[in-house]
Amino acid sequence: MLSNILLYNQNVNESSFIEAYLPPGLPSMEEIIEYCEKYPRLLTLRDSPLKDLQDPLVSIHVIHDWYTTLASKYFQSQSTKVFDNWQQDLQASNTDDERFDLLLKTVDRLYSVYDRVHLALSMPWTEASPMTDPELKRLLKTAFDQIVISRIPHSFYLLNNRYASTIYMQHFEWPEDAATTGDPDVVLPALPCTNQYPYQGAQLTWILTQRLDDDLPELVQGPTMTDDQLDVQVAHVMRGCTNMDVDTGGGSDAIGTRSRHSLTLLSSHDSLEESGAMSPPSKFAEYCQKANTVKLAPQWKSLAEEWLHRQINHGPLADDWTEYILASELRRMQLTILPWLSHILTVSPTNTERSPWHEFLRAKIQLEHSLYAIFYESRCNSIFDILMTNYPSACPVFEDLKTIESIIQPPKSLKKSVKESLDARLLYRGASATDIIQQYLGCIRYLKVFDPTCQTLLAIQQQVESYMITYRKDTIEGVVEMIRNRDEYDLNENSDSPYVFSDSEVDDSLAIPMDEISQLERLQRKCHDLLAMLISLCGSIPQFIEGYQTQLAQALLMNVDYDTLPEEETLEILKTHFPENTLFACEIMLKDMTESKRLDTQIHEANNSTSDFLHGIIMSRHYWPEAYRESAKEDFDKLSLLPSVEEYGQEFSNLKGGNRKLEWLPEYGSVTLELEFENRTQEWTVKPPAAIVIRLFEKCPTLSMKQIMTATNFDAETTMESLNFWYKCQVLTLDVEGFYTIVEN
Repeated sequence: MLSNILLYNQNVNESSFIEAYLPPGLPSMEEIIEYCEKYPRLLTLRDSPLKDLQDPLVSIHVIHDWYTTLASKYFQSQSTKVFDNWQQDLQASNTDDERFDLLLKTVDRLYSVYDRVHLALSMPWTEASPMTDPELKRLLKTAFDQIVISRIPHSFYLLNNRYASTIYMQHFEWPEDAATTGDPDVVLPALPCTNQYPYQGAQLTWILTQRLDDDLPELVQGPTMTDDQLDVQVAHVMRGCTNMDVDTGGGSDAIGTRSRHSLTLLSSHDSLEESGAMSPPSKFAEYCQKANTVKLAPQWKSLAEEWLHRQINHGPLADDWTEYILASELRRMQLTILPWLSHILTVSPTNTERSPWHEFLRAKIQLEHSLYAIFYESRCNSIFDILMTNYPSACPVFEDLKTIESIIQPPKSLKKSVKESLDARLLYRGASATDIIQQYLGCIRYLKVFDPTCQTLLAIQQQVESYMITYRKDTIEGVVEMIRNRDEYDLNENSDSPYVFSDSEVDDSLAIPMDEISQLERLQRKCHDLLAMLISLCGSIPQFIEGYQTQLAQALLMNVDYDTLPEEETLEILKTHFPENTLFACEIMLKDMTESKRLDTQIHEANNSTSDFLHGIIMSRHYWPEAYRESAKEDFDKLSLLPSVEEYGQEFSNLKGGNRKLEWLPEYGSVTLELEFENRTQEWTVKPPAAIVIRLFEKCPTLSMKQIMTATNFDAETTMESLNFWYKCQVLTLDVEGFYTIVEN
């Protein structure tokens, strides 16, 4: 019949022709299914109702279109019934068990619809029959997917994923403490479904815990490897499996490994034989096999990523920066989620288009990459807190991140995360320069671990230096303070091979513009010397030297016993970083202290009447900072703070010759004084202005700043500095009206 109709309608489109002119004698899909179930051999007889499907005069496309049309109508009617029943039965369900049973029955019904339509394709047709053409199977699959997916209610997707999640939680997930106890006797609560895999037991465990995307050709991506490429990678991995005792030992270089763990994974089929009944995981595998056939499998990737995100961000190791957490989390995923996934990806034994084993391996790599991305993002979100961890405690985090960057390209770089976190939480006016610099040192140390090439560190260096040079006036003071107290800030690293600043760096007039490559090369040499990195924060080497010379002068003038050994050690270290004679003035200052000690001893020995409370520091005028070359002696003389200095000066002239005289600078140096209170006595060594200010309170316990300035003739800056000193020492208090008062009598 079909051939006759075709002969008279050659100019008509075949697909529309079949739709419009189906001959009345052809059977319906229900009749075809019944014939296939009851009389499969009738289909090949000469008087078979479907004999026209083997007519060589009928185009194969016509037959395929006709059968697909019948199947589509059958799919539509049957799927509508199935989902109508679904909605009614779901409303009547009261418990999760009832709902899950309904889910399994619904998928079973849809699978039955799909399977019955395919019965005709599996009948004993002749080899040349259009019904045996693989293209027909593809057309039916496409039609079924389009029709069924368009009819699936949202409640089905939700329950489908909840069922898969419940199976994982109840039968695959480890106890909360399994990843932290390191117990070698921990046994997985569920087994992978291996009946379609070429490896089982300990061999499969070995493959689960190894990377399959290592050493790939440049253009090959792990999740998209072909079956042949995967076979090559598995063979390579299996060469490392020397015994059936799975060794998962290792450190940060062995991703997915941990302490030695003897574990044999059997197939779920083996466990069925032992129990005599279908276990929940096996029942789940059978369900997924049917669900995969009708394209209704749970959304495993989104579910797995949700679990990974929860475990990494909220699990017991979420805030642990001191251990190699990536290996632990990867191992956990490989031995829990992957066995669960092996059930999800099972397919019908009649499905020869897909290889479950290779699909599973690709999914394994895909989930591992998801874990890397989630872990990387998690640590980037906490990167500031990690950087604030005392070095080297958090080094495992940066080694884990470095490992991840060698495998995948994260959506957000660590460099960007560090820059954003520093801008938000460190580089602002409220933070002291010392705090900023100290945290910057932590960044340097950790980023060298993460990126030895210093490309990441270069961006951070430019960011911090730009801020400190442009917006902070206390940078040089903070840098010098930390260098002078280098033991406290652990700045003695790499002291055997210091970075030496070039002439162009020391002399601003010789500065040479540098491109990014040159800056990177310089940083690669400099980053191993933290002291040099701090000096660079000052922007200009001459400004750093000036700042260091000023603080050195302050420290020397406050020195009551001429002990310069700590300052000499610091200066010797600094000299190794600069060309010769760069710090010559500082050397002269230290020599002045040594000479002053010698002369002071001689003066007191030569004249016993010289006050024991007076000791002089004799400075070489042209080598000390300019601020210390002028005197306001008349202001200090009228306050009678200093003991008689004439005899001291006369003895100096006697020792050095009659033409050599001392010019006293009473506002500099230090004064050691003792304050007596009602119940205690305390000694301080202070600057002369501070001593003069506190002496005023001896007669008047309450004074304003203006009154003090009038009495001392000090400027506002000097007066405020002195008052703040005694306020911080809790000797003075300040009221709301601006008056300072002695705390105790």
